[in-house]
Amino acid sequence: MQKDVPIVSVAAFEPWTVEQFFAWQESQAERYELVNGVPLKMTVGARNVHDDIVVNVLTALKARLRDTGCTPFTGDGRVETRPGQIRRPDVGVDCGPCDPAGTKAALPRLIVEVLSPSTRDFDTFGKLSEYKLMASLETIVVVEPNSPQVIL
Repeated sequence: MQKDVPIVSVAAFEPWTVEQFFAWQESQAERYELVNGVPLKMTVGARNVHDDIVVNVLTALKARLRDTGCTPFTGDGRVETRPGQIRRPDVGVDCGPCDPAGTKAALPRLIVEVLSPSTRDFDTFGKLSEYKLMASLETIVVVEPNSPQVIL
């Protein structure tokens, strides 16, 4: 059993706020998302092809966004898909004011999800529907790593 996630009975559970989540997340070694007020551990150990795609996308975005006021971010960055819901896309672009102490993208404009076997269905359907709710988001890209296929 994982010792750093507090155990609370379902009857007594109060959904966490974004602020509570971020305060707790700072002391965790693993990455989590906040889903319906509950911290959920993210999968680890992406295959090399997944990582190669992420690095290539980040490299291209960094060069393309130079001097635009927008910056790319990695899977360590976070977006609030709806109030109280925090997700970590594989790659994103934030065009909001830069706050070095910030905990999430201020004005996310682009999200990139690279599909993985263990999260393929959820990334394609569940997260996609959440991302579509984000008012500032202009583009969502889903990359299929096993074939030359991108969904825009």
